[in-house]
Amino acid sequence: MPNKVSYSVIARFLAGEATEHDEKKIREWIEKSLLDECDLEQIRSAWEQSAFDDERIKIINQEDIRDKVWQQSVKTPGKAMPGGRRGTNFVYFTKIAASALIFVAVITSVYFFIYSSNGAHQMREPASWVHKQNPSGEKSKIFLPDGSIVWLNSASTLQFIDNFSDSNRFIKLTGEAYFEVVKDVNRPFIVDCRNVLAKALGTSFNINGYAQEAINVSLLKGKVIINTAEYRDDEGIILNPGEFSLMNEAGENLDIGKFDPEETTAWKDGILIFKDASFNEIKERLELWYGVEIVVNTKMRFDKHFNGKFNNENLQNVLENLSFAMDFEYQMKNKIVTIN
Repeated sequence: MPNKVSYSVIARFLAGEATEHDEKKIREWIEKSLLDECDLEQIRSAWEQSAFDDERIKIINQEDIRDKVWQQSVKTPGKAMPGGRRGTNFVYFTKIAASALIFVAVITSVYFFIYSSNGAHQMREPASWVHKQNPSGEKSKIFLPDGSIVWLNSASTLQFIDNFSDSNRFIKLTGEAYFEVVKDVNRPFIVDCRNVLAKALGTSFNINGYAQEAINVSLLKGKVIINTAEYRDDEGIILNPGEFSLMNEAGENLDIGKFDPEETTAWKDGILIFKDASFNEIKERLELWYGVEIVVNTKMRFDKHFNGKFNNENLQNVLENLSFAMDFEYQMKNKIVTIN
């Protein structure tokens, strides 16, 4: 297939479950297909005459497509080959026709789904996506359609298809979230964070995608398979409870190891923990946690590290402790903290 677009990527796009990475590959594929208007008209005609109806949106792989086309082909009376021969030649002809229709059906559905301006050739309306977004300084608890629970951290976004699909429960995450997943053996729970996918059934895990260089997936219970959207259907890194995985967007595994559950997930309970934290780390955490801007005198140097635990404390109480331990003064005005 041109540009190596897999049938599973196309099916996800048609089902409204495509990741940003999937959509990019689809668009590149269409642009490189070099179809002219005559080709498109023939494709459109063949697609509209096919009898897949709504079942075509549920096709999930190449074998399913082939089966659907073949079943339709054998139901349709065939014309005799030149010279009156049928039998083997007819079967051969039907297989070739089926293969052609596979390509026609897939390209047409994708082309008109993307490019149709008036919707006349679209198979169905795009799936309805639910968007949940927290600004800096706010956290929220979200109940998903299947009963799973998500704690969404500050400056984070969660997207999911309303009521999910028949085949999986697909989530898009930007930032950080903690998941408690209801088990459903027929529908895996898949979280896409910047092209890194965590796939689970009944599991509790945390995903931190704030850092630009890596996505951190920490598993508390159950089992999670870590992979990328490029190889979504293949087996990836399997985490056991108490393990974390660091992976970048290119699918390169940066680290696997053990983690402190309290330190990783305390944020969802309003607990702010610092362990041997530098001033720069503290500054970034406080800005994200409280939704403020911290301005520092550029001549100041902070060589001390800090350990502390704050349970649902306001910013002023935290700053009082920090200023005493790290020897600085501060002023607060609106959403700006100035350190002198």
